[in-house]
Amino acid sequence: RIAGTFDYLVKDAYGYTLLDLKTVDNEKKVKSKAVLDGHFMQLAAYHTGVKQCFPDYPINRWQLMIVSPTDIKLHEVTDRSEMVNYIKEFVSLRNKYHQIYGK
Repeated sequence: RIAGTFDYLVKDAYGYTLLDLKTVDNEKKVKSKAVLDGHFMQLAAYHTGVKQCFPDYPINRWQLMIVSPTDIKLHEVTDRSEMVNYIKEFVSLRNKYHQIYGK
């Protein structure tokens, strides 16, 4: 249930930041940890794809910007070990999908 295209890959002094924008009609919809985890899982999928195409790009930050009519919230992961769990989970799910449906 993960699909889409990442919005930005930004080069900065730290390497690269993978940024995904989400627009919502009500910021209360994204307050739960489960929803944020799903969005970071999606960033993990984007990370995996970028690394396949551009293995030398050091992605060191992952940002999720949630924009509602009344607010902008930035959720950021700068600790690689925190993001590794999402990436491992995504790769595991992708591999299971390939086993069931083929590549």
